[in-house]
Amino acid sequence: MKEVKVDAKDASSTEGGECRLYLNSRGILVYVVATQYGETGKKVTSIKLLNGSARSYSATVSRYRYVEPIYAGAVKVADVETSSFIVCDDAVVKGVGSQGISQDITGVAKSILSEGVEAYDAIKPNKGASP
Repeated sequence: MKEVKVDAKDASSTEGGECRLYLNSRGILVYVVATQYGETGKKVTSIKLLNGSARSYSATVSRYRYVEPIYAGAVKVADVETSSFIVCDDAVVKGVGSQGISQDITGVAKSILSEGVEAYDAIKPNKGASP
């Protein structure tokens, strides 16, 4: 699996972030992992495309809350809230998480996936159709 790192464009991140694309041996996008950093925590979104389609995927969104802001010293995680869900044809079909699956969480994943596909389109050798 080939990893390609790109800067995350999410404007909600106060401390920046990164997006990692994972391509299989044929150069097809199969995973997108985005990390957005903030002063009091970070959010990690992991997406696995199902059957190579950006309309069907599984996603996990983990929000880490720090004990103190990052500028206060060593970063210690106070808690982690994780939500996982499966999307088929752009509709959530199954969700698991401590707070259920909110439109906010699914919107975050969709935005990250869109950003990942856009970055993939910019780097792939064959400029054909997106996943």
